[in-house]
Amino acid sequence: MTNANSDVISQALECEPIRINSNLTTAQDRDRYYWTNIPVAAQPIDKGIVLGDIVEQNPAPKYWYAQSFDYLGDNEKVQATLHINGHDILKRVYNLKGKCGTLTCLKGGNHQKKVLQDGKPRKLTPLEYERLQNVPEGYTSGVSDTQRYNMLGNGWTIDVIAHILQGLVK
Repeated sequence: MTNANSDVISQALECEPIRINSNLTTAQDRDRYYWTNIPVAAQPIDKGIVLGDIVEQNPAPKYWYAQSFDYLGDNEKVQATLHINGHDILKRVYNLKGKCGTLTCLKGGNHQKKVLQDGKPRKLTPLEYERLQNVPEGYTSGVSDTQRYNMLGNGWTIDVIAHILQGLVK
């Protein structure tokens, strides 16, 4: 966000934003501004969670890719590049030792975040998306996978919101 846009919002809401990255509470980089008049002391405690902590061990076959990929290395955040059509961001296969990019609303296709697991690329499951947003497991299970991905990509990280709301108790 530009400083000019931030200033417009701050002026309209008559408060300054706090900036929190969800990567402190989960395995997702999700750097966001939050405008609130609730007193928020410090940043959330870094839980040190990485993708390897939240992935399912035996996801269904429908989540795995058969396409070839370029391996980029064990120490890279993006560990591989999948050979699929689309923008670069859709081809990124994240390392289980790190964080994934920001979850977003999906429009079908290969938009789900991907990981390299057991030497093979696969898309993250809706359950893993729930874990990345600190949503209780199965909370979105009443709708299709596509709608689950959309809701979770459009949502807030629960632990970040809980951190902000703690200021109401004090």
